[in-house]
Amino acid sequence: MELSSLPPEVQDHLPSGYEPERGIWLVLLWDNGTQESIVYFNSFIRAEPHYPAPLEQVVWFGSDGVGNILGWDRVQKLALLWNPHDNEPFWSGSVADLWRFILGGYDGGNA
Repeated sequence: MELSSLPPEVQDHLPSGYEPERGIWLVLLWDNGTQESIVYFNSFIRAEPHYPAPLEQVVWFGSDGVGNILGWDRVQKLALLWNPHDNEPFWSGSVADLWRFILGGYDGGNA
């Protein structure tokens, strides 16, 4: 996993992350040696036995604070919102639209 695989909006917040509201990490820290980093989280989530194969091309970069994670599909060039208890993401669109969706209280549906 390389930094260049993430879109510029996300890269702009590395390595210090982006937490516009307490507990809402729109961009996690890149690698601070803890579980709250992009590098660790991607290794952890991919090691889960139930991790869906169609999401292998996704780099997970954030958390909405209520169990959903934010990712970047490197193939489709889309931001995703996914709950690890579901088989597929429930939202996709641009990074800016995803951030507005989350910070706006999940109003506006899918892009």
